[in-house]
Amino acid sequence: DIRFVIIVDEFQEGILLDDVGVCEVAGPPDCNSNGVDDADDLTGGTSLDQNANSIPDECDECVFDIDCSNGLFCDGTEICFVDFCQFQSPPCSAGQLCDEGTDDCFADGPDCNSNGVGDSTDIAGGTSFDNNANSIPDECDECVFDADCDDGLFCTGGETCNVDTCVTGMNPCSIGEDCDEVGDVCFVMIDCNSNSISDPFDISGGTSTDQNFNTVPDECDECVLDDVCDNGLFCDGSEVCVVDQCTNGLPPCGAGQLCDDAADVCLPDGVDCNSNAVADATDINGATSDDLNSNGAPDECDECVNDFDCDDGEFCNGMEACIVDVCTINLLPCDVGQLCDEETDLCVPDGADCNTNGIGDDFDIILSTSVDQNSNGVPDECDECVFDSDCDDEFFCSGSETCDVDSCLPGANPCLTGQACDEIGDACQPIGLDCNTNGIGDTTDIFGGTSLDCDSNGIPDDCDIVSGVATDCNQNAIPDLCDLASEAFDDCNTNGVLDVCDLAIGSAADCDTNGVPDACQVDGDIDGVIDACDQCPGTPSGLIMGSNGCPLELGPCCFFGEICIDDRIESECTILDGTYMGDGLTCDLDPDGDGATGCEDLCPLDGGKVEPGICGCGVPDSDLDMDGLVDCEDLCPDSPLGDPINECGCTALGACEFTQGFCWDELDEATCGLISGLYMGDGSACDDAFTFGDIDVDGDVDLSDFAYFQECFNLSDSINMGWQCVPGDFDGCGSVNIVDYEAFIRFMVGPNG
Repeated sequence: DIRFVIIVDEFQEGILLDDVGVCEVAGPPDCNSNGVDDADDLTGGTSLDQNANSIPDECDECVFDIDCSNGLFCDGTEICFVDFCQFQSPPCSAGQLCDEGTDDCFADGPDCNSNGVGDSTDIAGGTSFDNNANSIPDECDECVFDADCDDGLFCTGGETCNVDTCVTGMNPCSIGEDCDEVGDVCFVMIDCNSNSISDPFDISGGTSTDQNFNTVPDECDECVLDDVCDNGLFCDGSEVCVVDQCTNGLPPCGAGQLCDDAADVCLPDGVDCNSNAVADATDINGATSDDLNSNGAPDECDECVNDFDCDDGEFCNGMEACIVDVCTINLLPCDVGQLCDEETDLCVPDGADCNTNGIGDDFDIILSTSVDQNSNGVPDECDECVFDSDCDDEFFCSGSETCDVDSCLPGANPCLTGQACDEIGDACQPIGLDCNTNGIGDTTDIFGGTSLDCDSNGIPDDCDIVSGVATDCNQNAIPDLCDLASEAFDDCNTNGVLDVCDLAIGSAADCDTNGVPDACQVDGDIDGVIDACDQCPGTPSGLIMGSNGCPLELGPCCFFGEICIDDRIESECTILDGTYMGDGLTCDLDPDGDGATGCEDLCPLDGGKVEPGICGCGVPDSDLDMDGLVDCEDLCPDSPLGDPINECGCTALGACEFTQGFCWDELDEATCGLISGLYMGDGSACDDAFTFGDIDVDGDVDLSDFAYFQECFNLSDSINMGWQCVPGDFDGCGSVNIVDYEAFIRFMVGPNG
């Protein structure tokens, strides 16, 4: 036998098998030799057929993969294929050993690179190299060749690779030689300080310094810096270091100077009137200064000889005199508060002089010869007034007089517009009515804009509100009617109350807190909950709704199909073996308007049904093409009237082929069989580009097509099925299923095909 296996998806129980016999056996089969036909064994239940191959399971070598398992990991996974057990490949690769205890593969021998394969297998298989033939993959060696160890430095010598390990090289230079890494040479040492270290290495290694950069250790130089040569004496000059040798400096002091070593300074040798650090006698003798009056002092040190030398010809700075070679200024001619006039040789007042005493007013005040109590910079004796009280006329209604810039200014009327002045009572009285007691007549309040009268009744709005003539629910001091008239506030529900007040007093709901009453917002499903707050939008009308817009999770519970009890939750109804009718319903509600209520209406929201019928609630049990199959189960709901249909409601007509090489369209399968034709499937046509079952389009229907057929089997619809599976859809129902399988077997090429 050749057995063909259909692998169905994991949600269908069992495996479908079908046999195509190649040998004819006389009589019905009895594989278990129990004297009962196999078919009767299966029908009567004396034998099982779990793999659905029409053979009792006891006659099969295996039914499921588990029947073949020997429980051993290391020899691979056994499977049941076409009723026979087959072994899969062992789980472990070359270079690995299998551990039956842990169901795991591990390296066969050392595994230095930890890749799970023995080193010898890595080398033999070429996945690792072993250039030094030490039976260890090169990636595990420290080195293979000497070149692997070379650090690129001349002075460390030549490194070598010895038994996979790098060996450090030897210094290439002899004793007494230094190694030059830059030039890759050895050279003779220079050692000025005899410390057995070459001078350059003394310096480069930090055992000696070379602050003057002459490539000689500083301890070999007489000096390096000037301060090494300093003898600490100021007067013999500063010693310096020149080419590693100390040199004496020049004396710091010149002629006419004495050197002070204690203070490190040069002092004048005698009197030094001009403070140039040179004695005056030396200045005169050396002609750096004159002494025309022969007084032994340089002329630049003398101020004068006689009074004439001091006279500057100015009146205002007094008379000058020469006293002991010094010019002396006499007293100034003018007093404080006066200015000196050089042109007239007179003293005049410094600034304004309102009291004509010859002294400026500011100085009169500063010197206290005059008083300035109002601090205006003018002596009080010159002011018209000093304080406001100096100007008071003692009349209330003329206002308060003030002293401004030394002058009296008249006062202003103390009363406001809309007030009259009472001189006797020293008070302001309102003119006319004053309902708000603000001291101003109401008419003046309104006319002047200090009070509003939005309703133009001649009474300030605040008085209308206080007296109750007008309401002010939002307490903005404006009557509500005026708020509405100004369109500054909304009354969307037209109840004559501002929306903000409706919300404040709770006479209107605002579930979304947007300041607009819910009654003014959209409620698409008219369930009393606006769309913005409706958690169940689109619910049908007529149900009892909760505040969230969803039907209350309470409803009627039916018992025995006729007893209806209201206000039950679904779980409670189920526990009591009742039928829950739906949230938001009652036994008396008829939301779909079909006249049936309670237990009588099993489709309470479908006005066309009182019970689910074939298609369920909400879907009519219609048959538009009148082919006897309702539209909800009809895959071809518009099939031509009178055409025979198959189980999916599609026209059961197709192409009928004959071995003589011709084909007829639009025959049913039975008729095609009666006239010895080969029916090509429901919906097929003679000019189709494919033959039923020829999925790989190679001109025949064989095992290759069957492999594709298995992949298409049980795909649920034509969209998922794809065009490649269309040749496997015999009945044209849009899926490849058991009906198509039975047809596929008839089209197979081969014996009995």
